[in-house]
Parts: sequence; C-alpha cells; structure tokens
Amino acid sequence: MNLITFGCSYTQGIGLEDVYPETNKISKLAWPQKLADLIGCTVTNLGWGGSSNKKILHNILKHDYNTNDVVVVCWTHTDRWCVIKEDEILDVGIWQWPDSRKYDGTTVTYDFETTKRSQVFFEHLHDENDMLLQMQRDIQLAKYWLDKRNIKNYHFSVSINEYFKKYEKWFDVKLLNIDFKKLTKSSPAVDNSHPNWQAQETVAKNIIELTEGLSI
Repeated sequence: MNLITFGCSYTQGIGLEDVYPETNKISKLAWPQKLADLIGCTVTNLGWGGSSNKKILHNILKHDYNTNDVVVVCWTHTDRWCVIKEDEILDVGIWQWPDSRKYDGTTVTYDFETTKRSQVFFEHLHDENDMLLQMQRDIQLAKYWLDKRNIKNYHFSVSINEYFKKYEKWFDVKLLNIDFKKLTKSSPAVDNSHPNWQAQETVAKNIIELTEGLSI
C-alpha cells in the first residue's frame, strides 16, 4: 500500500524542526510520514504551503494513481484561491495583501502583481459563504472522482468546526472529526503558526482510530 496525501502547509509540515525555516521541503515529522510509519507503508506527501482548496482538488484530479494507493486529504482554509494557467498556478492568499507582513520576526514582501491580484480578489470577489460552498463542492467532486476509480480515500480539514457549521443538503462526504486548527493553538511549531510534531502525531493517530487503520 502507498499512502498519498494532499493539503497545504499543515500537510507539508512547514514550521517543523527538520525543515524550519525553509518552506520548500517536505517534513518527515508531518502527519503523512507519521501515519505511514504507524501503518507500515510508503508515503507520497503532495501537501504544499499556500495551497487553496481549488488547487488541492486540481492536484487530486491530475495525479496518476496505482491500484494500491490510499488517499488522505486535509482540506485547507477558505481565505485562499488560485488561478490555474496553462503553465503555472498563481496562488492567492490573505497573507499576500498588503504587500508585506510580519512573520516570525521577518518581513515577507511580495511583488506588485501578486499583491494586486490578492487585493482585487479580497476586495471584490471573496465571500465567505461562496468559499464554503466551493470547498464543499471540491470535496464532493474529489470523493466522487476517487470512488469511481476505486481509490480508497478519506477527508478532513484544518478546522472542521469552523468550516462545516453549515452543510448543504447535497453534501454527503463523511469527514473525519479532526480539528487541526485547535491542535495548533495548544501545540504550535517553532514558527508559532503551524502545528508541532506532537500535534502532527496526534492527527496521524486520530486518522488511524477513526478509519480503523485505513480499513473502512
């Protein structure tokens, strides 16, 4: 069995000791590796920082799966979007507007095009209810697409309590009752913005418990 995981920085493992302060590496302390170690299988961690739910769905749909793959998806925050161009994906996130912010004692500055794109999106296009609906559509489509290909799949979000207070009648995906955001508040990583390795391990153990070892 090979475990394939999708998500944002919570899945990639940004802020964990083995990769910090770099943000372009996959952490061995993140929940995908810990889950694979507990199950005793290989893992392909496709989580990446800054990913929107739209981008996560896109990555799920374009991946080339094998028959023994098992997919676990950690869906992300609703204050993110992206533009999928022919040759690149342009991420849009609240952290990109204004043009700089304080992050762990350093100043992160973005180019004019990036900040302008984010400013336009959040001033004129972003709506919380619309993004919640889009998130539920993304999850629904991902599960349907994977089920049709007989790929076992499981889903949870960084904050199930915050993002799923309102279910649409057509939404019938059973989400794992895991609240990553709550765990982060009690167990922050060294960057003070992401979950530490203990929280990551808790998530891995919760997944095993809630899925009976990825068997249901």
